Amino acid sequence: MFPGGAGEEALLQLVRAGGEIAGAMVGWGAAELARGLARLERLGLVFAARPGERCYSTHPFVRQHFKSLLGVPPERVHAAGSAAPPPRLDEAPRRAPREREAVDAYEAILAELLGAGRAGEAYDIYALALGGFAHLGLKLGDMARGARILRAFAGGDDPRGMPASLPARVRASLAYDAGLYAGALGDLAFACACYEAHNEIAGALADPAPIATGLRTLAYTERLRGDLTGARRLLERSAEIAGGAAGGARRAADQVHAVRALALLAAVLHDLGEVDAAGERFARLRALGDAPVARRALWEAEHALALGRRDEAREATERNIAECRRRGWEGHVAHGHTLLGLALLDGGEGGDGDGDVASAEAHLVEARRWAAATGEVEVALRCHELAARIALAAGRLDDGARQALEGLHVAEACGFGPFRARLAVVAARCALARGAGAAASATALADSSVAWAGEDAWARADALHWAGVARAAAARGEERARGRELLAEAAALRARLRHPGAGASREALARLGG
Repeated sequence: MFPGGAGEEALLQLVRAGGEIAGAMVGWGAAELARGLARLERLGLVFAARPGERCYSTHPFVRQHFKSLLGVPPERVHAAGSAAPPPRLDEAPRRAPREREAVDAYEAILAELLGAGRAGEAYDIYALALGGFAHLGLKLGDMARGARILRAFAGGDDPRGMPASLPARVRASLAYDAGLYAGALGDLAFACACYEAHNEIAGALADPAPIATGLRTLAYTERLRGDLTGARRLLERSAEIAGGAAGGARRAADQVHAVRALALLAAVLHDLGEVDAAGERFARLRALGDAPVARRALWEAEHALALGRRDEAREATERNIAECRRRGWEGHVAHGHTLLGLALLDGGEGGDGDGDVASAEAHLVEARRWAAATGEVEVALRCHELAARIALAAGRLDDGARQALEGLHVAEACGFGPFRARLAVVAARCALARGAGAAASATALADSSVAWAGEDAWARADALHWAGVARAAAARGEERARGRELLAEAAALRARLRHPGAGASREALARLGG
């Protein structure tokens, strides 16, 4: 009855309810319950559902068998087993719950409704009682639960399998949310499949807003995968759809969609190295009266930081963190902390210098809380990058290499393209700092980072620089000649980008006689 697991106190409440609800546990106390659970655990029939807590679950096949023997309405079991007031199916709570026991209870009722073919009522539980992704994902960070619930709606791993009895708008919404959870958990390919399913369904609706949203979010995911040209095309189409809708009645909602597409397009143009075009679009957003917040503010701050405008990036991010915290958007807060940490490291040519390492570490601690609690992969990768750069700045080379390589493995497994290049660069720099004994490793990592940078001009510029530096340290003439070529390309690209490290590339090239 409790797919998320049940603790001893919840089970004791079932015992106290007596009768059919207590079942074989009638007359038990805490000691008898503990012995019974220990016996089931020894037999492998139950296991700890959450590490460090006496909360138990069981294999789905075992659960299904015993659930078929239950002669009690599910609502009665949940009412007895939850410390919170029993959930009602005929009305939504005043606010979506935060307590795990209440969320567990709602999820179990939702599963029962789906099993009984009552998909509409199950959707009401998800969207109203649990608050959908806006609450379950964005505020609670319960990504795994959200993914599990949406898989139950689809009856498996095909987002096109949402119940046909639901209206098209609802099916589109469920497919979209499935993509949000999958993307957060690092399954970018499945997230794209979900958004594509959403866009197919939304394409038949009269309202252009859902399709504009779906195209934009698909573009966000393609950006994480490294397909910047594809992301750009999707965003231009999204902005065109939203702008066309807004051009008629000028609805505020359509204007919002146009602004969001324009903001992400500015970030993608920045990645592609079209720095002036990106800056022009960020300025246009402000001219439209858009007050940057959440991701829009983070993208603009990242643009400023890349160009060396550290104070501007830091001040904007501090304001953004305060606003996101007020709204309960802790995922955006965590992203902001990683950005503040990078801004506090002395950039120079990207060498991190000494900087304010202690303050950067404090921001890393804040960001890791969200990553650890939610499993959100993008934030985890940002934490790996920040941790590696902090360790490098502090001279902890082994720790820096470990953090960078751990992040690199995650980025490879999940298909986060640009993160592979950025993390490989930090690992290469740690190897370079060790001296001649690690030269081969540094060169291999730097070469890989050049290949992985793809269309990301900023990642490519840094990869070229450090690949050139790695070869410049070699004694062999042909290796040094190749290093000169790489540094010349890095110097040219960094100059075009107005990269703060352009001078360092020129200096390294001059030392080689270039």
